[in-house]
Amino acid sequence: MDPKCLASRLKQDRAILEDVRNGKVEFEYGTGGQVFIKTPSTFDYFMCTECGLFANPKIIKELGFRKFPHGKEECKQSASRQPEEVLDILREIRILLSNLYEEIQTPSLEDLEKEADTELKKHLVNLLKEYFDCKDEKRKRGLLTYINERFIELEDDEFKEKFRRLIK
Repeated sequence: MDPKCLASRLKQDRAILEDVRNGKVEFEYGTGGQVFIKTPSTFDYFMCTECGLFANPKIIKELGFRKFPHGKEECKQSASRQPEEVLDILREIRILLSNLYEEIQTPSLEDLEKEADTELKKHLVNLLKEYFDCKDEKRKRGLLTYINERFIELEDDEFKEKFRRLIK
């Protein structure tokens, strides 16, 4: 990598690292399970925490993807092209993120119920209650399948993320 490009990349990655240290981070996920983060220093882009690849969510949505199309092979190839200094910063970001994940509290069902301001959200919360109370494994699998089908229809990303954390 050209020394000027490397210096610029390291400067940006260090700014992203500082944002992560301060908890200013949003998450998205790749189709291969990779975590993409957005901070004030990444502007409109999300960065893969494994390989440092940047992706614009608007373009991803325009292409019709719900997640960033970023498989494990593509990620390995991108990582192999990165200088060691960049990979060191990415490793540090991943360590900080794992700590942040532990700090993120799973919302309670009651909190989610209070936030349910549409019929679909209320319906999903009721289905979730039924799922948690259900003892029959076959019925539970059926409920989970139906919940997943309806979950896709949600447009409120914040509610989706809380719902997703609760169902895990």
